[in-house]
Amino acid sequence: MILISFFLDGLVSLYLDKLIPLFTLTSIVISSYYKKEDRLLKESLFIGIFYDITYTNTVILNSLIFFMLAIMVINLNKYFNKNISNLIFINILILSIYLISTYILLVIYQYLKFNILYLSYSILKSIITNTIYIIIIYLILKYKKIKFT
Repeated sequence: MILISFFLDGLVSLYLDKLIPLFTLTSIVISSYYKKEDRLLKESLFIGIFYDITYTNTVILNSLIFFMLAIMVINLNKYFNKNISNLIFINILILSIYLISTYILLVIYQYLKFNILYLSYSILKSIITNTIYIIIIYLILKYKKIKFT
């Protein structure tokens, strides 16, 4: 599922202007419901490397961020029941952290000028898109009777 989301990120970003889909990050969040922790951490690190190579000009940035966010997701899952509303909440939190942290890095390195409206609009678009995506994936997995441990 993470690999499919990885390819969907590229496909959707071609057709929807100025949208950062982040389906890969959302699939890491939902994968935390049914994958073992060590496997999820390894996959998040590797997919982050491929994400860096394919979609960005950085080499290690997204791999480290994806890995750290996967750790955060695993820890959050210990405090929340595994249901769709908590999954959406965790996903919104993770997406917001990712977008804010990468935006701040881009501002620090003077690639972008700080614009709170642009940041807010980017977060809102990604949250809406990824909430729809996570609901669809959750329902598909539930229909396939994947056990959410």
